[in-house]
Amino acid sequence: MFYRKKEAAQKFGNGKIALTTRLTLEVQGLTYDNIEPFNTFIAQAGLYTGGTGSRVRPIVACKGTVCIHGLIDTQELARELHETFYKGWYDVKLPHKFKIGIGGCPNSCMKPSLNDFGIESHRVPIFDEDTCRGCKVCMVEKSCPSKAAHVENGKLHIDEKCLACGVCTGKCPFKAVRHESPVVYRIYVGGTWGKQTRMGTPLSRFVTRAEIEPLLEKTMLWFKENAMPKERLGKAIDRLGIEKFEHDVFSDELLNRRENAGEPVADLLVKTSELTAATIGGAIIPTLIDELPMLAGVACFARGTTVIRDAAELKVKESNRIRIMADNLNAMGADVTETDDGLIIRGGRPLHGAVIDSHLDHRIAMTFAVLGLLADGPTEIVGAECVDISYPGFYKDLFRL
Repeated sequence: MFYRKKEAAQKFGNGKIALTTRLTLEVQGLTYDNIEPFNTFIAQAGLYTGGTGSRVRPIVACKGTVCIHGLIDTQELARELHETFYKGWYDVKLPHKFKIGIGGCPNSCMKPSLNDFGIESHRVPIFDEDTCRGCKVCMVEKSCPSKAAHVENGKLHIDEKCLACGVCTGKCPFKAVRHESPVVYRIYVGGTWGKQTRMGTPLSRFVTRAEIEPLLEKTMLWFKENAMPKERLGKAIDRLGIEKFEHDVFSDELLNRRENAGEPVADLLVKTSELTAATIGGAIIPTLIDELPMLAGVACFARGTTVIRDAAELKVKESNRIRIMADNLNAMGADVTETDDGLIIRGGRPLHGAVIDSHLDHRIAMTFAVLGLLADGPTEIVGAECVDISYPGFYKDLFRL
């Protein structure tokens, strides 16, 4: 691939190639007319351009287990994050650049703390005092670079100076410090270098390997939602507080936040409570126009009268959803009135099964499939297969839940 890049530099640029600080190759001297031919040429070798602008920048990692101090295969982790976040988020415009760095040990050679999201690998020693024999020459004490391990009164002690570097694991011949001590990760957020250097803020606890990607995803979404234009993540954290940041990204109330086809999506953790009526209308209507049939159905179980207004667009969807929702809900025993631009739903009446005509409208079919589970008696949906137009696996997922 390098020779392809070299050939491309000679053919389309001035023949010079530079290595950037993020370990990408920069071909110099291209004219605007040569950009597209250059891209086509390097694509034949599986190469592509990019890496600048208000987006995720190329991910940088140290050499990992190639180094004697490396605790993890940093290159493997970098490749995974590259696919998910550099390539997967490439078209997502962020408030500013976003840099990700991975270090294989606390030596911090590639400075993860100076990245927007820095990952630093650690191995926390697990000490079994009963196994310790109090050797006169303790190999754990001798190997500890931070002098956190020391023998007192015939027993090893590891104090708060421990860096969790992992050097001591495997040193004790009697396995008083377990050889298989787990690798964990310290996460730094908001680091920058350059004209305005900011050391990344370490999060309040170590995280596991399985937590890294969800945490990174939520960090980027937090950045997208909370930072002002041209504001780096660290500045946003300083302005809003690390406490808010940690609460938001460690919260279980909004899970697996991501973007799909340019729209934010997530898995929600919903807790039960008594539903109360509401008025739904105004500027929020366009953002939930497709969810209104389900909200109308849910309103049947709420205490009080729910009003949906300003939703005349429902008449010109795949069907006249205002009329069809009113007819079908009333057929199930609800108390619903159709209006020119919405519905009035008087909640609190139990629903019973009925024959529901979907009018081949996938939103109607999905809504009454859910309501049928909550109704007394069987519910039949005519044209139920129409859900395949938007959600082919809907019934399978519904029955699984």
